[in-house]
Amino acid sequence: EGVKRDTIRVIHNILETERFEKAGADPEVRREVRERMKIPQDAIVVAGAGRDAPWKNFPYFLKTFKTVAERRENVYGLLIGKGPLRHSGDICEMGLAETVKLSGEVDDCAPLLAAADIFFLSSNAEGMPNILLEAIAAKCAVVATDVGGVRDILGKKSGLDGTGAIVPIESPEAVDAIEKLAQEPDLRAALVEKAEKRLDLFKPEAVMPEYISVIEAK
Repeated sequence: EGVKRDTIRVIHNILETERFEKAGADPEVRREVRERMKIPQDAIVVAGAGRDAPWKNFPYFLKTFKTVAERRENVYGLLIGKGPLRHSGDICEMGLAETVKLSGEVDDCAPLLAAADIFFLSSNAEGMPNILLEAIAAKCAVVATDVGGVRDILGKKSGLDGTGAIVPIESPEAVDAIEKLAQEPDLRAALVEKAEKRLDLFKPEAVMPEYISVIEAK
């Protein structure tokens, strides 16, 4: 018979957002990272991040980014972490060596996220993708595949007129969403403002009472 639905309780991950919010609010952080990564200050930057796992689906990120870059000038990709490094050959073969930057493994991704305008979660599978929460805290507009806890993060009011775009796995819909965000700064700002309100659900002061109530119920 399985487990009865009324006995299941979902408790969100805890995310401490302060360092991401601080980086996202500091234009000097953005300027310094772009200068170091050789990205023009006026470019639109689409970021992705992850470890070396096939379900992160960086080939889909690259395919989507390439199409966006063919349609729009001055768009750069920024791939954060160890995972994307294994795709450096693909990046060269796709003619993206000048516009897709690889950070390699980093101790703190907050400054790199703060240097981006859009974050694209291209995964085939996820649990609760904390990186999406971190990107929102760093003031990135987000586009994400419909996996794992993405809908828990973005809520019922997802979409380009809401908290962020959710697209099917491997879907070309991501191209249109990213392109629209790239060309409309007011839309990006509005989306970030709405998404930031969702972060409160994942802060310690919201989550810890949920854990305590479960423990006390036993």
